[in-house]
Amino acid sequence: MLNAALDFSCGELSFAAVYPCGHAAASFQVDLPGRDSSSLPVLVGNALAEAGFTYDDIDTWTVGTGPGSFTALRVAAAFVLGASRGKNQTVRGIPSACGFEGETSFGDRVLVLYDGRKHELLGFGLKLDGCCWIPDGWQGVLDNPGRLAELRGSYDTFTASPHDIDAVRLFDPSLPVVLSPHVNAATLANIPPGICDMPPTELIYLRPAVFVDPKPIRTFPGA
Repeated sequence: MLNAALDFSCGELSFAAVYPCGHAAASFQVDLPGRDSSSLPVLVGNALAEAGFTYDDIDTWTVGTGPGSFTALRVAAAFVLGASRGKNQTVRGIPSACGFEGETSFGDRVLVLYDGRKHELLGFGLKLDGCCWIPDGWQGVLDNPGRLAELRGSYDTFTASPHDIDAVRLFDPSLPVVLSPHVNAATLANIPPGICDMPPTELIYLRPAVFVDPKPIRTFPGA
């Protein structure tokens, strides 16, 4: 049986199916411009078929829960829940940030940075637990370089994806940032159960929800 993982948090779809020993049986990473997810079932099905497997050979599904795109995270969660429906398969969520790959050693603590738009960054902290990265409990919005400077002593490394690296460097040109090319789905699949599992529908959004006053009800003469 296989442990499969799917992540669609950063503009790139990452899939992997791994054996219980941790070695990958099937994997791919592909950009889906415009969040065009219509080909997702075919892409995953073809990857499994090329390795001699089907959806029924999956024992456990892991879906990346963010931080990331509002729409893409929901697409990934909905796909995994649909693919496992009616089957005796375990489904769990793992923060996508736990699967980032770096060009160099991260040390023991890393802060993953995202473009928050509006001249802000979003941060999600990780700590090393054995051979796995797990959340360290810090996450939030950074609205000025001073707040980021306060965190420099708490983290060994700051990292960002290719989609966010320019925004990070513009926000604070003096910050040393390690590029994380991908979220590795195989890394997510290989995180032991119970360490940082979460419901697959409990998605991570770092910016607090903003309440907007409802617009007045429109009326029309004679209605």
